[in-house]
Amino acid sequence: MNNLLLKNIVYLLNMEPDKYADGADGVTLSVNGTLITGKLIPREFFYDAKQNSMLKAIIGPEPKDDSEQNNDDVDLNVQIEKLTLLHLKDAFYVMGSQRIPSTGGIYIAINIDSIDAYSMGDLSFG
Repeated sequence: MNNLLLKNIVYLLNMEPDKYADGADGVTLSVNGTLITGKLIPREFFYDAKQNSMLKAIIGPEPKDDSEQNNDDVDLNVQIEKLTLLHLKDAFYVMGSQRIPSTGGIYIAINIDSIDAYSMGDLSFG
């Protein structure tokens, strides 16, 4: 499924990371049949989280946007289409009648093309 709307939301989050440092609106996703809910966050804050420090070392620095590259040939639609991951914080999985983890939340990166359905707003559980 090509989730262009979700890719646009991810692009906007990544363009103004400081505005969404505490997380944007919640979202509930169906990913290959599994429910996942949490707050949308910019890519930068996902990799800045302590639990993801090893991932940050592997993926390297944040890619530069058009304005930093001064490249007029870069098409905005192409940039948006290339986005592959959506990042959540305070997230959890819902399996049957249980949430995982049972308390608190975790950071989750989700392949946008694996999302079958979504709802804006996080799921109240319990």
